[in-house]
Amino acid sequence: MRRKTAYCRDQSTATRYAVVFARRPVVARRGLVPGPRVFGSVAAVGLAWIGVVSTWRDGLALLTDGGL
Repeated sequence: MRRKTAYCRDQSTATRYAVVFARRPVVARRGLVPGPRVFGSVAAVGLAWIGVVSTWRDGLALLTDGGL
């Protein structure tokens, strides 16, 4: 456990919070880029959507006058 310094011990909780984050603001470790699993999931959903739309479009074309 960290030992409190005299500087932090004399101040209120709100002031200590402000002092801590003024020295070192919170930043995500990887920045704003999501993990690789997110990209894989988005790609899988995109491919599934392309498959559904193309199947629907081809089925619609076969059922109307534009079919074979």
